Amino acid sequence: GTSSGLVGKMVSGVIESTRKDGVVVALADGNGKGVIPYSHLTDHPSLVETVKPLYVPGKSIDKALVFFCDEAHGVVLLSIKPLLLAHGGLPATTTDLVQGSVIPGYVKDATVYGVFVGFLGSVKGLAPKSHLADSFITEATDHFEPGQTVR
Repeated sequence: GTSSGLVGKMVSGVIESTRKDGVVVALADGNGKGVIPYSHLTDHPSLVETVKPLYVPGKSIDKALVFFCDEAHGVVLLSIKPLLLAHGGLPATTTDLVQGSVIPGYVKDATVYGVFVGFLGSVKGLAPKSHLADSFITEATDHFEPGQTVR
């Protein structure tokens, strides 16, 4: 069955089917099923349409990160974004966040205030506009888009 204890764990499996929002993976070790949203196939959203055709039923997924789990609804979301897979120990609770640390995450939303970055589970943080680049940027939305991997 699905368990919130899976969040932050690496899993493997085989793609069972595709659907409009991602690919369904039958997880190894009896962990049920998970979905890799299309935006979590690659670090940059502009490449999604290019890589999407590579993820077909029967393809093995050797390493995926469980980044969200909703036990009540049986939802397990997976990511195979290279930057997220390469980083061990992403924050799973807000107490895991350390001020000033640089860790990878993914853009949930770009706003006039800055960029909301998602990590594991429901953990997210705001990267203020003044901290987004070495030089001043006027609009975060000109440089960041939902699904983009950042650190």
